[in-house]
Amino acid sequence: VRAAIWPDWVKQPTSIANRKTRSEITRNFSHGAWHFVNKPIRHFDGTTEAEREAIEANIANPKKKRGEIMEKLPKLIAGLKGEGNVNLPELVWGGDPNEVGVNEGQARAIALCWVLHLVGDIHQPLHAATLFSKDSPDGDQGGNNFIVRLENHATNLHAIWDGEFGWDKLKGPNDSQFAVVDGLAHDLVARIRPTTVQREEMRLEKWADESFRLAESKAYFSSTQQLLPGEILRPQEHRPHASELDPLPAGYAGLVKKTAEQRVTLAGYRMGTLLGDLV
Repeated sequence: VRAAIWPDWVKQPTSIANRKTRSEITRNFSHGAWHFVNKPIRHFDGTTEAEREAIEANIANPKKKRGEIMEKLPKLIAGLKGEGNVNLPELVWGGDPNEVGVNEGQARAIALCWVLHLVGDIHQPLHAATLFSKDSPDGDQGGNNFIVRLENHATNLHAIWDGEFGWDKLKGPNDSQFAVVDGLAHDLVARIRPTTVQREEMRLEKWADESFRLAESKAYFSSTQQLLPGEILRPQEHRPHASELDPLPAGYAGLVKKTAEQRVTLAGYRMGTLLGDLV
């Protein structure tokens, strides 16, 4: 459980007291672009022809990186399998390339953390898509810049799909998160039954495509195919308060929870198969 969240922890290792050590951890081990691939969802309502052309140019611009999960995850897997001449210490190290600060054993441990984490990420719809529109001509960063109203507070769409419902904050009877995770896993396996075909699909491209289709059909649009109410957050602009936003459609929160449960369960089965191939 701790290994799977380590790639997020290194972004902001707040449990480390020393500020310099925290900075070194982030610099040496955090790879923000590894967590996603921004496949474009085009929403051109209200745009002019010139605006559409500019958006398409942004989408096609090779200098604008749109995430590296589809490049890095296969390399991590290959490295753990001992295939493809992958240098794992160099791959997982984000610090000075002339002074790689991890050995082979440490790099294997780090790579396994990343594989556990990225298999989950690639199954999350808003880690596989970004909205291009009149208000977000360069993409909304997978919903991170799409501010919406959930109940009585403003949050971003990505956060809702990433865990707004607080699964990671639950505690068991002995104040253990591990007991809760174990209980959740048993509950999901009992309730959600992916087909054999779904469980046996091990192509990363298919996983990303599944997530993209869910983002396209469920995450950004209501049942009437209208863009969700919200506001794109732009640099230097006021972050809207909940009172300034229309609420999300009735039933949206339930849709997110149901979809997230299905995706995390399917990811778990596929992760099990992948782990079997790695050992």
